[in-house]
Amino acid sequence: MSRVASHQPDEIRQLLEAGRAVAEGFLRDKGSIPAMMLAISPEGLVLHSAASTTHPEVKDDFAGACRLLARANRAEAVVLILEAWARIAPEGGQLDAAIRPSTAADRIEIVSLCAEVPGLQFCAIHNIHRSPSGNFSHLGDDQGIGGANVQGRFAAILPPTFPTDIEVRVARRVLQGFGINPDGTRINPLLN
Repeated sequence: MSRVASHQPDEIRQLLEAGRAVAEGFLRDKGSIPAMMLAISPEGLVLHSAASTTHPEVKDDFAGACRLLARANRAEAVVLILEAWARIAPEGGQLDAAIRPSTAADRIEIVSLCAEVPGLQFCAIHNIHRSPSGNFSHLGDDQGIGGANVQGRFAAILPPTFPTDIEVRVARRVLQGFGINPDGTRINPLLN
């Protein structure tokens, strides 16, 4: 069975608002946000976070775990919540692509929210505002790109077709092998 775009932008907005609320809570309580996925499935919500995303391999592992969790739970919608550095090109200007945002003097701190339902992807980007002492103040308005054709390691988290019972069981076993429960928590509670 093929997935069909049955969700309207209102549902995407609700996903983005939920992602923003989770991001604000973490920023307020911890000062930073681990890479996270919030998935909505027939059985309820699944929240999964990465222990770290400082290395490309860890980012790939996190993205792979998100895809497995979406399949294992027959997720109907997901939102990825990522804290990152970004650079904005000056009006009428261009950015030097050789300079990574994380090392640039003109970088800004953002929260990227990428929501996905079958057939639709939307991205929102919010500046993180901090007090002079560095504490979280608030998130800015959405500076995102709206409907998007997202590409890269964090794209296409939902499976392209509705998972069969066998696919769900296989995904759950693979997750167990990686030390992750189907609800997104880690099997070793010390890692949660």
